[in-house]
Amino acid sequence: HFSSIRDANIVLDNLDNENLSDGFRQVTEAEARFLRGWNYAALYNWFGRLPLYTSSTDDPLQPRATDEETRAFIEQELEAAAANLPDQATEFGRASRGTALAVLTKYYLNTRQWQKAANAAQDVIELGQYALLTNYSDVFAFDNEGNQELIWAHPKDGATITAAGNALNALTFPPDFPVPFPSNSVFAARTYLFDDFVNSFEASDSRTSQIITEWTSTSTGELVQGLGNDQSFPNKFPFEPTSVGPWAGNDVPVIRYADILLSRAEALNELNGPSQEAIDLINQVRNRAGATPLVLADYNQTTLREAILQEREWEFYFEQKAREDQIRHGVFIERAQARGKNAQEFRRLFPIPQVELDANSLLEQNPGY
Repeated sequence: HFSSIRDANIVLDNLDNENLSDGFRQVTEAEARFLRGWNYAALYNWFGRLPLYTSSTDDPLQPRATDEETRAFIEQELEAAAANLPDQATEFGRASRGTALAVLTKYYLNTRQWQKAANAAQDVIELGQYALLTNYSDVFAFDNEGNQELIWAHPKDGATITAAGNALNALTFPPDFPVPFPSNSVFAARTYLFDDFVNSFEASDSRTSQIITEWTSTSTGELVQGLGNDQSFPNKFPFEPTSVGPWAGNDVPVIRYADILLSRAEALNELNGPSQEAIDLINQVRNRAGATPLVLADYNQTTLREAILQEREWEFYFEQKAREDQIRHGVFIERAQARGKNAQEFRRLFPIPQVELDANSLLEQNPGY
């Protein structure tokens, strides 16, 4: 992330060039500021307050800014990007106005700025450029890249052995898993889903089609039961027919339109309690999945808050949302302790890596580490 921030700063420091058109400078500045804002938002989510580098000539030895300064900078960058980015990205994977507003929505949500989160989500909705796909599985299909539900995705290329591909399946399935294509391969890593999560879905919920609960071992020929042993596999990203070894070209969703709908519903509930609008937003997601719609009369603010967190778990499993969602809802440490982990409150933030502390003597470690 800091490499991306460095590169954005280099671009911004070199835009004052008479050979560049005004239009090019405006869009390029907005893209670079978006990248700074997104990268800093991600780092803030993980580590808290940060050193703020705004130029490629800044002294690398910088102390961590205050929490207020860090948050103000992230908001400033994303708002500036949203104001100047085009409605349509110039190329798939590049930023658009909707991309910046979506990242801003999630930043406001995770920092519990409810009104701003609700407003930014509504701005995304009113762009009219995004929609839920009819079938949940189509969102992740290899041949449906750049679909209308993907607001911000990381493009991947698995055609060659390169870090430009993703290795999600290779880090999910065991070596004796029956991969569908000869070019596929997996590591000796495993990623499992707990039984209580798999069993929590309604029978009609189509999102379970992306979970493998049993499989036949290629080494023994025996049926392996995942469900019942806390060893079901998330299977959101289908194996790519033309992948090379463990690398695949499935694009990795960062923010989907479903996230924006549920984010606005959550913000509205936090502001004023349950409303028909919040219920309708949630039901758009549930209806697509074939789940039973929610009814406004069944909820108060607390129970709807719990229902939204549960809905997010069903909708976004294996999409790197659980940690930030649980922290925002105040259950991250509590749930870890319930699993028998020696979790303490300070672990809501990650430790500053030792290599960073060694490189910058002005940095201070997060408390508790």
